[in-house]
Amino acid sequence: MGRESIALPQLSAVITREGKWHVSTCPELGIASQGGSRDEALVMLQEAVKLWLTHASAMEIRRHLRRRGQVKPLVIETPPAVSRGKATAYA
Repeated sequence: MGRESIALPQLSAVITREGKWHVSTCPELGIASQGGSRDEALVMLQEAVKLWLTHASAMEIRRHLRRRGQVKPLVIETPPAVSRGKATAYA
């Protein structure tokens, strides 16, 4: 009996700095990892997600996807004080 195939949504990686570590999370699945650099944290998260998907049942994957909020791109009009990623401070 083969494994059931599940269509996954586009998965995301959120990487933040916490002390000396970079913490990476996949918000769609609720999986996290860490690394000494952003690149290492991303690679570690990729490995963690792949390993988890390899061993999780279809029911468990669907349950994780239902429990998580939906991640969507945030599109905003750029305020005039923001230019090329640098914010202008106001006194």
